[in-house]
Amino acid sequence: MLTHLDFKLSSPTAVNYLNVLGATLVAQLPLEDSVVVHFAHYLVELSYLQRQFLEFTPSELAAAALYVGLEFLNRPVLEHIQKHFGLLEDLLKHAPADVAECMSLLQAQLMAVSSSGCAALNRKFSTSQFGSVSLLFDLDPAEQSVSDHEAAEEDLADAY
Repeated sequence: MLTHLDFKLSSPTAVNYLNVLGATLVAQLPLEDSVVVHFAHYLVELSYLQRQFLEFTPSELAAAALYVGLEFLNRPVLEHIQKHFGLLEDLLKHAPADVAECMSLLQAQLMAVSSSGCAALNRKFSTSQFGSVSLLFDLDPAEQSVSDHEAAEEDLADAY
């Protein structure tokens, strides 16, 4: 078998887990498209920028990213699944309580995305190929207050 594979072996990454989970979940859940999976991929790639995520296994990271993606993008589906089915926990082999620390770190990483210097990653995930998931949220409070201030100034200028 190794000869046939040319001795090219590698351990599975969180992206490998997400690819398998995404193919399974999109087919079984009432999701219109794979935006949740793309968002989970975005979170996983954001995690590659921080050393603190090395303490988690790839399957834990994938599970946490998928839970966070479902929570941010499709909370009713997540609540329905958790109440009526063990589908996610059966597929992911990690309950939300098991990966709560990883989930909170991913959420913190997402909130700090504008100051993390990952412009290339944001550009990649702003394309339609990846569901434009990096454009879904404007999570930087400083930028939000500046844009709110600019909008208020424009409204005042229009009024006079």
